[in-house]
Formats: sequence, C-alpha cells, structure tokens
Amino acid sequence: MDSNIESALIIALVGGLLSGLLVAVLSHLLTRRKTEAEIRQMEAYTEKTQLQIERMRTDSDDIPMESRVIDRLRLGNNSSMVLREEHKVLGVRSEKD
Repeated sequence: MDSNIESALIIALVGGLLSGLLVAVLSHLLTRRKTEAEIRQMEAYTEKTQLQIERMRTDSDDIPMESRVIDRLRLGNNSSMVLREEHKVLGVRSEKD
C-alpha cells in the first residue's frame, strides 16, 4: 500500500477511537445524576415491595389454612419434592378469638 493511504487509515482509526471515547466520557458525565436518581428510585421501589411482601406474609399467618399436596416428584434417594399444593382457607378469625 501507499504510505499516504496507510497514514490516512491510521488517522481515521485513531480519530474514530478518540471521538468514541470522548462521546462515552461526556455521556457518562452528563447522565450520572440521572442514573443515580434512577438507582435510588429502584431501591425505594424494592424496599416498598419487600415491606408489602412482609406485610402479606404476616397477614397470611393469621388466616387458618389447610394445605394438600396435589403433585409430587419422587427423587431417587427416597425423597420427594412438592410440585403443586392446594391451599384452602378454613375460616376467618374474628378479633374476639
């Protein structure tokens, strides 16, 4: 190849790499606060969901239920794994109980 073509290719490659790096750095700097805010929002939603799950668990502990195994997978070592259960609410407790 001609040395002019080689130098033009090198200049184009280096220019492309530098411009890509510049865009990545600017993008990071300009969106950092927004990204941090989105992370805080996701953490707040996660905490809210965890609290709701915990509340549902404690509420469900107060409800008398009966469970019945519908489908079970037998494993080779004399054990089994429950695949599906049926839950039946026995009755609603009142505040007096």
